[in-house]
Amino acid sequence: MPLQPLLRLAPRLALRPLTALPLLVAATLPAQAQIGCRSDGQPAPAALFERFLSADCDTCWSDPRTPAPGPSALLLDWIAPSPQGDEAPLAAAAMVETTDRLQALGRSTPAPTAVHVAALERRGPQALRVVYGRPVAGYLGVMLEWRGSPLPPGAYRTTLALVEHLPAGTEGAGVARVLVRAATTADWDGRRPLKDLRGMRMPEGAQATRLGVAGWVQDAEGRLVAAARAHCE
Repeated sequence: MPLQPLLRLAPRLALRPLTALPLLVAATLPAQAQIGCRSDGQPAPAALFERFLSADCDTCWSDPRTPAPGPSALLLDWIAPSPQGDEAPLAAAAMVETTDRLQALGRSTPAPTAVHVAALERRGPQALRVVYGRPVAGYLGVMLEWRGSPLPPGAYRTTLALVEHLPAGTEGAGVARVLVRAATTADWDGRRPLKDLRGMRMPEGAQATRLGVAGWVQDAEGRLVAAARAHCE
């Protein structure tokens, strides 16, 4: 079944630093944080629950039997590019970042779907913080910050994802979706202060009230060290 306007209109998102990013973040984050676009006060997710589907499979998008986690998990939906390119039914929402994520997990392109679950290794006070500001010129100022104790020396990777929360039935979705619209990763040694500020472009036609930001940290073995999510209510 063909997808409705949301996925047809949504462009592949470019993620790039903004020349005026410090000004953007300073102007938007404090004001928007006051109305809830942050992870502060929210329980840390107990697990990362990622659903992958191929851009070839429009019936996967509408399948009401799609597995779903409990509310304590951080849910993400990724759409992988197809060899059909722009002719694939879900091509407009497919991202190269999905391929990168699958490779990081040691997986190939889903055929046609796949699920990856990573439980939080150590439970404790929320150490990771994510915040985002109001849209300015089509971009959101986004921040990922580590507020916990220094981690054991090692190689860590941080991920920031801009997501769109889509209730079941939206554009034919068979279940509620948390669709990843853009994602970026960075290396971190776990010792240096971490405060990642950047600009992320909004999807064309997206409703600002449906957008959110998620972030997580994994160690060199791929174990989930921390995760956080922010969504304006």
